[in-house]
Amino acid sequence: MESELVKNKTKRRPARVFGFTVQVRSLYAATLAVMLLCGPALTPLNAYSLYLKGSVLFEGELRLGQIARISKAVDTQSLAGKLVVRELQAPLYLTAEKLQTVLQNTTPEKLEQIYGQGVWLIPLNQSLSKADLEKLLLGQIHELPDADQFFQQMQLTVPETIQARLPARGIQSRFRLPASARSLTAGQRMIALDVYAAKAGAESHKPELLLRLPVKVEIRQWVSLAVADRDMPAGTALQTGAFHYEKRALFSDTKDYDLKIKAQSGALRTVRPIKAGEVLTIRNVHYLPTVRRGQKVNLVYQSPGLVLKMPSIAQTAGEAGDQIQVRVVLPGGRSGRSLAVRIADQNQVVYEGP
Repeated sequence: MESELVKNKTKRRPARVFGFTVQVRSLYAATLAVMLLCGPALTPLNAYSLYLKGSVLFEGELRLGQIARISKAVDTQSLAGKLVVRELQAPLYLTAEKLQTVLQNTTPEKLEQIYGQGVWLIPLNQSLSKADLEKLLLGQIHELPDADQFFQQMQLTVPETIQARLPARGIQSRFRLPASARSLTAGQRMIALDVYAAKAGAESHKPELLLRLPVKVEIRQWVSLAVADRDMPAGTALQTGAFHYEKRALFSDTKDYDLKIKAQSGALRTVRPIKAGEVLTIRNVHYLPTVRRGQKVNLVYQSPGLVLKMPSIAQTAGEAGDQIQVRVVLPGGRSGRSLAVRIADQNQVVYEGP
């Protein structure tokens, strides 16, 4: 009786899989049976997936590994090297459905799934030179408010080394500019060049932004500069004939060049030696009166048959010919009375009497 029960327990019974009777002898056999019966409904062991990028910039040929990340492939390197595009003149939006159709029967491994709706293929087969970029940028500035004032006061250039790579066809390009040309001040700055697809998107009805290129531009301001006509030692008063004005385009702050020179004033003097052709700025030319306050000067008193000189200290500043106050220095360094005198030169003042 007991042996009969044991015999019944160990007896293998047929299994039913999807309505079919299968004699299951092991777990491996059961798995194999399911795979055989299901056929193509199950994913093969060597199926791979693709994760599409949003957009791809390329030159020349484009391969599968450049537009998507390949997952679960047996030979990833071989799949990544598969040619997708040989030559493309205009941007192309490649949908996941179209890519799947192309790859379905052209790869040794089976494509399981593509993640992502599609990818923009953007060929960089055209170069915009310095002249091309300047023409495009200046044309857009002409459309802005205050453009006339900008072109009167400013000079805009693009460096010689700048080159922008774009698709040859099927695009629209515009610079991102401020609302008014007044905001384009002197200096070096980066201005973005936006590149759009020529056709509007099906859902948004707006051109698709393909790429944004930063373009370095240089904006200089036209400034009237004082330029030395001859060499001048330190302390030379600026007079007519010592300098001339000329217009130059400058990056830097124009406040350094605002000298407000008055001819024959003698108020501005060089603080260091100046070479002919050198630009005069507030850094090398300062307001230095002929006699400064606190300066030691010789007080000269003249009368018929008598000339007296005595030391004094200027209490106010002034130019040659101006009247200032000085205090006489008595023997022993004592301070004497204050007198009104007239400046003769840098070292002498003349007492003209009461």
